[in-house]
Amino acid sequence: MRLFFSIPLDEPTIDWLTLLQDRLWQSGVDGRFTLRQHWHLTLVFLGDTTWLGAAQQAAESIQLPAFELTTAQLGKFARLNGDILWLGLAPSEPLDTLVNQLTQNLLSAGFSLEKRRYHAHITLARNARLPRDFDFALHSPPPRRFAVNGFSLMESDSSTGELVYTEQGWQTLL
Repeated sequence: MRLFFSIPLDEPTIDWLTLLQDRLWQSGVDGRFTLRQHWHLTLVFLGDTTWLGAAQQAAESIQLPAFELTTAQLGKFARLNGDILWLGLAPSEPLDTLVNQLTQNLLSAGFSLEKRRYHAHITLARNARLPRDFDFALHSPPPRRFAVNGFSLMESDSSTGELVYTEQGWQTLL
């Protein structure tokens, strides 16, 4: 199974992100936009593993208070077959603490994780093609705050040809 930890987004934030996508599309951005049911903030990507129980245990020992996050600027990861367009998040010590504790617990349990530095973002579109004159600052929305009350262990499955996310565990923050 392909697993990752993430923070689910609340309905008002999902509505707001959907409007942002519409505005980006109207400004000439093209690509495979994130579907409503797939909105999340990835914390740690585990990849293909059979260690579901160990992943769940790594999350259970996290004892942190709930917190808020604030959106920031638009950005992109350049890819040969089309960029990944994302909405960044403002620096957050609670988020960094959550990611670091979860990462350490997973490494201690024997998971092999990506070595890339964590970059908090919400993916808006994959295989994105931006107009030549696209101005990230001009198209970035005003900041929006949203609550983080917990996080999920998610399974990603595309064996049927359609991407489906299934929650495999939930950890409530204090």
